[in-house]
Amino acid sequence: MGKLKIALVSINQPSLNSASKLLDYLEDFEVDVYGKKDLEHNLENLLTYEKIDTVLQEGWKKYDAIICILAMGIVVRKIAPLLESKATDPAIIV
Repeated sequence: MGKLKIALVSINQPSLNSASKLLDYLEDFEVDVYGKKDLEHNLENLLTYEKIDTVLQEGWKKYDAIICILAMGIVVRKIAPLLESKATDPAIIV
């Protein structure tokens, strides 16, 4: 089994700063960091987006876990239509 794939999703500058700090603790995993366009960062490979829907829909089958550093209400509303089975859905941490 390869490394677990994790998405770190931020929505504003403070959450992107937190995602950057969290990377130090996720060295054993394959991690992609998402942030809205035009945020300041020093990450080598920040994946930018315009709408959070796109990140969650496209990442749903791609990642083993999605860590969202944003409001829980937004995440619950956006993932509700994507839910299929606890056996196949990614872990979601908000």
